[in-house]
Amino acid sequence: MYIRTELPKHPLGDRFDYFLYSHCVSLEGVKVVMDEIKDFDIFKRVMRSNVTIGKEEKAHYYGTKAFKKWYRTLFEFPKANNITTYNVKLPKKFVVSAWDAGQEYRVIEPERRERIEKFWKNKGYEIVIVGGEAKEDKFKNDLDFIFYIISKAEAYVGADSGFMHLSKAVLPLNSIFPYVNMKWEHDVIKDLHPKSWQNHEDKRSLTAQVKILEETGVQLNRGEKPGWNIK
Repeated sequence: MYIRTELPKHPLGDRFDYFLYSHCVSLEGVKVVMDEIKDFDIFKRVMRSNVTIGKEEKAHYYGTKAFKKWYRTLFEFPKANNITTYNVKLPKKFVVSAWDAGQEYRVIEPERRERIEKFWKNKGYEIVIVGGEAKEDKFKNDLDFIFYIISKAEAYVGADSGFMHLSKAVLPLNSIFPYVNMKWEHDVIKDLHPKSWQNHEDKRSLTAQVKILEETGVQLNRGEKPGWNIK
């Protein structure tokens, strides 16, 4: 089966979800080929996947409708079981976090982020940052290394970022805690902006992926008081 995507292939979260969907289909005993994407070799290795790169005349299209239908049949995502081990010193008890979301409506304001981090620190967790805000290159860009860091964390705590998407293939879903803007709107364009909460059927400015995670029982904005997540 050739699975072709209708969604963007460049952002980390989108390309990993495209791969993960293809991998899920392959677990049903189907021979799956997909379009070439960045980091495919890493994704294939850590998941021990049989998916390959290729094309066929007839294509099954992966898009929002397809992943919603498929993921709603899952109680858990398949987990990475071939993660490389690294000799790195990590805190005894920590959560892994990424806050550098690529789109404005998924970015958490600094003051709100401070409150979130304080909540988790008060629970006894140290916070290990991955992604663009990390201090060391390996924590920023080395996905093989970051898979390992996620695997040693107690939970993922952070924005709806590409690293949240990686986390769902490593951690149990009840250990993933996304922080989102329920009522995001652009300061200038307001309700004309396509990501504004007024344009969503459920009146929440959430990605389809986050909504699916919420359906499985993932808790959004854990520990926050009402109103904290409204800009």
